[in-house]
Amino acid sequence: AKTHTAESKLRIAFQERLVKKRYRAVVWGVMERDEGIMDGPVDNKPSKSLYRVVKRTEQMTVVDLWLETGRKHQLRVHLSRFGHSIVGDKRYRGYRPIPACERLCLWAQELQMDHPMLDKPMECCIPDDPWIAKVLDMVDGNEKTGKKAKTG
Repeated sequence: AKTHTAESKLRIAFQERLVKKRYRAVVWGVMERDEGIMDGPVDNKPSKSLYRVVKRTEQMTVVDLWLETGRKHQLRVHLSRFGHSIVGDKRYRGYRPIPACERLCLWAQELQMDHPMLDKPMECCIPDDPWIAKVLDMVDGNEKTGKKAKTG
């Protein structure tokens, strides 16, 4: 934020959960359903996450995720319990050494909120980084053959 007022308004918007967030993750395994709901307690509190498949490869799935509740590590816990740990997740059973990927494959892809000064809806979207395709191709053995990952 460029001003103290804008920073304060943004902080309040995040605290009051007025900012809508769409996350993207690369997970292990092929998710069969195109979309669905994952629910179950996180830290003994009810929690609910939504998902939609973006792309499938032979060994991984790229998914978009939305939080209905906001528990710490909620997406990581739900995906792990659902049998699809996030690639690079050392805490929730998603870690397998991949030379192209030394990080957790989960990030905020899109934010929707009201502009802090203009009170008009705004959207910020981050394009996929090229390393994602490289990780998918490397794990599926396509880097050597030149095959491309399948789209879902």
